[in-house]
Amino acid sequence: MEINRLLNFDGVSCTHPRLRSESWTEEEELYMEALIKAFTLGALPTLEFGTPLRGFLASELECAPMRISKKLGVGWLLNKPIVRSLGRKTYSCDYSIPLLMEQCLLLQLKQLRLCFVKKQTLTPLQQKTRHGNWSVHEEIYAFKLIEYILTRFLEAPTLRMYLSQQLDGCPMRVLKKLGCGGLLGRVTLVKESSDHELEQLQFKVIILGDGAVGKTSIAMRHTENTFSNVYKQTIGLDFYLKRLSLPGDVQDIGGQTIGGKMLKNYIFGAHVVLLVYDITNYESFDNGNPPNSQLRSGVWSEQEELYMEALINAFTIGALPSLAFGTPLRGFLVGELECVPMRISKKLGVGWLLNKPIEKSLGRKTYCRDWGIPLAKEQGILLELNQLRSNFLMTQKSFSYRPLQSARGGNWSVNEQIYAFKLIEYFLMGLIEAPRGMTLRAYLSKKLRCCPMRVSKKLGSGVLLGCTLPRHFGRTMYTKSSLPPCEVENYSQKAKTELRYLRNLCFKNEL
Repeated sequence: MEINRLLNFDGVSCTHPRLRSESWTEEEELYMEALIKAFTLGALPTLEFGTPLRGFLASELECAPMRISKKLGVGWLLNKPIVRSLGRKTYSCDYSIPLLMEQCLLLQLKQLRLCFVKKQTLTPLQQKTRHGNWSVHEEIYAFKLIEYILTRFLEAPTLRMYLSQQLDGCPMRVLKKLGCGGLLGRVTLVKESSDHELEQLQFKVIILGDGAVGKTSIAMRHTENTFSNVYKQTIGLDFYLKRLSLPGDVQDIGGQTIGGKMLKNYIFGAHVVLLVYDITNYESFDNGNPPNSQLRSGVWSEQEELYMEALINAFTIGALPSLAFGTPLRGFLVGELECVPMRISKKLGVGWLLNKPIEKSLGRKTYCRDWGIPLAKEQGILLELNQLRSNFLMTQKSFSYRPLQSARGGNWSVNEQIYAFKLIEYFLMGLIEAPRGMTLRAYLSKKLRCCPMRVSKKLGSGVLLGCTLPRHFGRTMYTKSSLPPCEVENYSQKAKTELRYLRNLCFKNEL
């Protein structure tokens, strides 16, 4: 570890066979705060220039980088506000720091690390995250915590994070419990007064509507009496609490369509549903009624990619007159292609679309209309979009009954592993038809007709047909063979014949 090398630390061994995934302890947060301070000041002389803070913390705290991102994303550390994008900061050594100050920082890090390791070693059972069903005593404890937070007897950055820390559970477990609206079976609190008893009730209000119509602004204005100057798309849903004479629990569900079983849990038990729409945009009223069709998933069709490319071009040049200013590209594509935002992010993250390179961070781009575009050109772009959308919808309907369009899942059969093994072999030899820079993970998911996560899990296991695979093998990018053209053509024909035969064996039960 980096800090061990700096401090010549040879005390308690900190090497564990698994990464940490439990709740954050106070000693771990103190150690993390000291690491961030030393990193920011540039007081780590042996740390490589350009090392990101997120990776550095993940290495020192022996946990997954996603755990660090979630902690920094909360915006609070030891009840102090921190910058949410702090994990992207890269290291730069400051050679002007006095030697005495640098040694004091390193000694402080050594002491905090000893406390952190000692706490981790002595109390492993206390660090285990709670899961499973909620017991009656746990619900009573959570109910009282919520009551004291609402009455301002306790201070916390967010209700969700405070409950997860006090109950030693992951934030998602708390979110699911709050979302179902069934804590203590909706038992009401009763307070005694000098004259009579006052009954306190909790009401659940759902705010629905199209994207960018002001649902979050209404919720914030009602609960916090403020407006935000920056527009941020709501992914999934947000919770807001307001204590009135009759307390309210407000849930703001994102305007981009979300599906699955969890949506029913969030809406279940709601007392009031508010449908919000923009009076200047009639489509926002029509879109308020969510379609009955399921969100798209699985393999991308050629018509879908053509339509997506046209949408990106029209978005980039600012030729969409009805689109609101500041709309993010990812949210726009989600609404047009009727899929979840993560599907768009994965597609853009590959860096290739229709064998053409694209910018990986393209989804963060926001819309700005170009008023200098001629009217004839704008109408031509819109007509092209309508035609491509019609082709996309026709293809979707005509192939919706075919099982080949759904993503493959389940265990890997022997024939599928053999087919994948040969695909990997010819991919590494550069004898297949694939765009330059395409990753092995994306290529296998396309050829095997399954989601990329299924391929990642298989490659991450490190074994395929009894052969050992290197780590991060799925990130390997495709490069064409450097052999003479005549030899490449001969080998390519042989590869196509063999892969065609193996493909038929792999999908013989689906054809």
